[in-house]
Amino acid sequence: TYDRSHRYEALRARQPTPRFGVRAHRIDAFIEAFLIEREARGLSPETLRSYVADLGVFAQWLRSDGHPENPAEWDIHLLRGYVAYLQRKPSKMRVGRISAMTVRSYTSRLLAFLRWLYEEGYASTDLAAKLRKPQATQRVVQSLAQPRYRAS
Repeated sequence: TYDRSHRYEALRARQPTPRFGVRAHRIDAFIEAFLIEREARGLSPETLRSYVADLGVFAQWLRSDGHPENPAEWDIHLLRGYVAYLQRKPSKMRVGRISAMTVRSYTSRLLAFLRWLYEEGYASTDLAAKLRKPQATQRVVQSLAQPRYRAS
């Protein structure tokens, strides 16, 4: 099961995160507050784990490339740069890059986070409205309507 008690302990002990326009905080505080809101909405433990993993990749990218961690300082170009980074990211499971569907999944979770930041007043611009999920090739699944094998 998803044990959230230790993840949120530090956040609950802190003062509330300041709104947009006040001293910048680290991305981790925003992610933690977002996860608490998602948990309160009743999202499944698996969905919460996906948010933790995918937004963790985003936070790591911000830090490793020296980008601002305050959402008030982000712009659409920064976020498009992140999506481009994902599209070049090597896969841990296979040779080559992560799949286009995986990039779409990461982007979907980022979009939810961006919408929340805007709705809560942590960002002055609705960047989720400007950022588009990259296209992915759709797999063709054969129909089971016509059986391949006949019963004998």
